[in-house]
Amino acid sequence: MASADDQLKNWFFYLQSMQSAAAKINASTPTDLSAFAKAKVTSLLPSQPQQDQFIQLVENATGLFISADDLKNATTFSSLVTSLYIAQYTCLLRVFKFVVGDTTTPEPQFELLLVTNVFNPTTYSALVDHLQSDIPAACLTQTQLNNLKTLMSSPTANVKQAVQAVSLN
Repeated sequence: MASADDQLKNWFFYLQSMQSAAAKINASTPTDLSAFAKAKVTSLLPSQPQQDQFIQLVENATGLFISADDLKNATTFSSLVTSLYIAQYTCLLRVFKFVVGDTTTPEPQFELLLVTNVFNPTTYSALVDHLQSDIPAACLTQTQLNNLKTLMSSPTANVKQAVQAVSLN
């Protein structure tokens, strides 16, 4: 199994590969990765030939198998990556767990823990380093990092809120 960092990097690699493929087909493809993630698949690739070409380009670049139904069922490119790989939220949550060295708490329980009970200044700094290394700069803004920092000092904030603060969704 890939490491938590590798899973998150892979998630963004798949998204970037999809953006590159879409840009070869449609000049209106958003150049900002965050905007692309939220773009509607069928709006950007409305015709069957465009969708077929997209599928081929992405499969060649990533090895991911994409069906026509995958494209129809995905509302956004972010949801397409999630349906083919893993949710970005899950990747992020696993990085949070890895940074604090938690290998035993199940993810559904870990996300409910208060951040002040899980993170200290050292692990918070390590978390930011990991996030900045794993996530393209366009998808991890200073505003998100500021929100994360605020949550980390809140006595009522849980890990789920902290993960959501840095998520694209």
